[in-house]
Amino acid sequence: MQNDDDKAIEPSEIKSSSKIDEKTLFSEKEIKAIVKDFIAAYISGQITIHFPNAEDLMDMARREGGIKDFKQASKEENNLKMNFRTRMATCVGAIKSTPEEQMASINGFFETIIAMRNGGRIIGVFTEYPLEVRIKRLEEGLEVTNNLVKEIVEWIYRGTVEK
Repeated sequence: MQNDDDKAIEPSEIKSSSKIDEKTLFSEKEIKAIVKDFIAAYISGQITIHFPNAEDLMDMARREGGIKDFKQASKEENNLKMNFRTRMATCVGAIKSTPEEQMASINGFFETIIAMRNGGRIIGVFTEYPLEVRIKRLEEGLEVTNNLVKEIVEWIYRGTVEK
């Protein structure tokens, strides 16, 4: 028996919300930085991308129980490459877009990066995410919180001692 946690979630199934979840792993700024690093590494040749070719796409369809002929697979291959270029051009501002279109393109490109990395289609390193910086920032936040708690406890203690 398969429960709901075992089912794959498609990005299109995720509903956007006007309320921003403060518990996301990466902030909007961090996602933009990762996409920027990826595009810079791609342009400079630090990474290589292996897009699925028509044969790969036909094999994937067979594994999933479907059938795709070479013509369909070739068209899909070309669409994948074209969508990649269009998203990249939108992300860097080469294609004029609204701020909403820009952010949608950045988020879509981020999803593409994850899918390609998951599929072993990205060769090379495109980001050195500064984990130490993030940990230091969390520690600083914790220190500020601890100091506030100490001040509150001292204020409460002073208030009860003076009575």
